[in-house]
Amino acid sequence: MSSSLLGPIAESAEAYHSRIEISRSQIVDFMRSPKLYHRRHVLRDPVYQKKPTAALDFGEFCHEAVLIHKDATAGFRVIPDSVLSANGAKAGNKWKEWEAANQGVAHFKQHEIGPWLAMWESLSSCKDARRLLLDKHEWSFEERSVIWSFNGIDLRCRIDRVIPGCIADLKTCHSGDINDIRREIESRKLYIQAAWYSWGWKETSGELLPFQFVFVEKVPPYSTVCIELESSWIADGMNEIEDALARLQRRSDADDWSDPSSEEVFTLSRQSWADRQLQIRGDIDNGNDE
Repeated sequence: MSSSLLGPIAESAEAYHSRIEISRSQIVDFMRSPKLYHRRHVLRDPVYQKKPTAALDFGEFCHEAVLIHKDATAGFRVIPDSVLSANGAKAGNKWKEWEAANQGVAHFKQHEIGPWLAMWESLSSCKDARRLLLDKHEWSFEERSVIWSFNGIDLRCRIDRVIPGCIADLKTCHSGDINDIRREIESRKLYIQAAWYSWGWKETSGELLPFQFVFVEKVPPYSTVCIELESSWIADGMNEIEDALARLQRRSDADDWSDPSSEEVFTLSRQSWADRQLQIRGDIDNGNDE
């Protein structure tokens, strides 16, 4: 692997997302669909862009509160009822005036504060989560960009936090059950993220660090779970990444962004009864028999 190193860089999220290097989310989009990658990231077709959602906004707020402010209350304002309509909508001149006077921070309605404070209490009372995300260390980097290259392809990532001996990443989730987290890591390809970030940091620093996720539930009981991915999972992620980058280069050279799924009929096998019974027994053994 050849590398061209630049980082870690302190820059705003907006500056990072304006960069032209290929990111982890872009390669995951390519893995899902070459057409999606081309339309979203090359042509920048508005129809293919991710739409802002309340969940994304809340996730960004969590990261800022934990990683930047390290304070539960520094990054938001409570919206007073007096600037909302009778049905609680954000509308009218009063709301516009209040919004203009409270820019740069998240806006929560009164009933939305409780869940966030419960999440904060869970994170800050978990010894390992506190060590990974909140505690002071001899040195640490928060929300830093890393730029490197591989076979002539420029790459980037934005790491939540690096502390001595570890890369840490904060995730919100609906369930802290270990089996649900395992499925989420697979379905959201979070092991690809772990491999990508570990790779970028090693290319920048020469140090290969373990990667740990901190998952905090955004629904009761707001549990916090810290997960370190074993090395074989990271190795699988790297294999998939290098394969995807090679395919991306070939697609780019040929200017061919068609999806293989549109060119053939797939035969989908059903999970066997025996395998299903093993899965059910495993769920029951782990307390998931509801």
